[in-house]
Amino acid sequence: MQTDYLARTKRCNIAFGGMQGLYYAANCIFFGFLISYLSYKGYSYIVLGMVSTVIAASTMVFQPVLGYIMDSFVTPKKLIAVMVAVSLPVSVVFFVVDDSRTAAILIIALMSFLQNTLAAVVDSWCVRLREKGLDINYPVTRSMGSVFYSFSALLVGFLISGIGYSVIAPGYIIASVLFLVFVFMADDVECKNKSEDKGFQGQRISLPKAFKILMGNFDYRIFLISYFFYSISMRVVCTFIANIIAERGGTSAHLGAALFIAAFFELPLLWIFSRYAKRMSLPLVYTAALLLGLVRVVSLNIFPSLGMVMFSQFFQGFSFGLCIPFVIEYVNEKVDENLKATAITIAMAVAMGAALIIGNSLGGVIIDRFGMTGLGVFVIFCMVVAFAVFLVPYLLHKKQKN
Repeated sequence: MQTDYLARTKRCNIAFGGMQGLYYAANCIFFGFLISYLSYKGYSYIVLGMVSTVIAASTMVFQPVLGYIMDSFVTPKKLIAVMVAVSLPVSVVFFVVDDSRTAAILIIALMSFLQNTLAAVVDSWCVRLREKGLDINYPVTRSMGSVFYSFSALLVGFLISGIGYSVIAPGYIIASVLFLVFVFMADDVECKNKSEDKGFQGQRISLPKAFKILMGNFDYRIFLISYFFYSISMRVVCTFIANIIAERGGTSAHLGAALFIAAFFELPLLWIFSRYAKRMSLPLVYTAALLLGLVRVVSLNIFPSLGMVMFSQFFQGFSFGLCIPFVIEYVNEKVDENLKATAITIAMAVAMGAALIIGNSLGGVIIDRFGMTGLGVFVIFCMVVAFAVFLVPYLLHKKQKN
């Protein structure tokens, strides 16, 4: 039995490392260069902002729904296999219809649902297997996503500079097919919120009730509010990074290098977290992520140069490198096991949906009226709010306990 357990654990760690790596490679290839491609096709800043909003809205709406479906109806392996299989032809159709802006935006919304939402499904699947007793090292497996994303960004950026954007569709398909290979290697998990005819002690929790329960969890609610402002601060800059680089004299190769730096330098912090997680206080880990994020948004705005853009990307990597595993561990610690997938997908929807919609809308208006200096003040303000919302209740609670 021990030998079988060790073999399953090793196989699942390899499977999740491969899944994370190839998922983020595929995501980088399609979404990492999407705004740059649409700019090349002549789309206006207004339309680019609309595209970013569509991606964020699709992600925000569907991630919690997918989390609830995974908790209640369909296992993650089946869900991922179906969605990725559908995304393959859709990714090709996008490059056929991209001269029609309406059709292109509709396809982008569909691709956001089919591909961009799956990060939370993979993360939730990993948490479920850990609950079953498999020793899956999330920070290490997730670090493969940073490795693959960073090198994919570097490679695709240079390929686009050399032979054009025709590399995107075949690159996405290859990465997605390989991703599915690792999906089928991992153990599947049952739906925890799924009632059975025999031996079931409770009733399935409805989606509205699941939201009510989660929003009634004080620690989870405070974290979500803080995470919302943190995500605005960090991800609004990510949205406009291609345009910032272009305005400061950069090319697609520079964009690829910037994405490489940000993703690759998540690795040191992910590895540190995996090694010392049991000795770390999760609130202090998040505080460190906020501090590194603050350095990132401040350094980006010290001097309006291409070099400073590249420098700030290091701190994005450091901040995300701590925040990514923190979210999984914090939800795992604070939320009931029947709703963990729903809780994780809601957190992802806040970061990749609500924060982007509101942040991009406000960011675009601020840039039009006050330029990049105004955007810098805005993102710094959001990071300070994220600090206050999380740390003040934490410190007050700690004081009361003492």
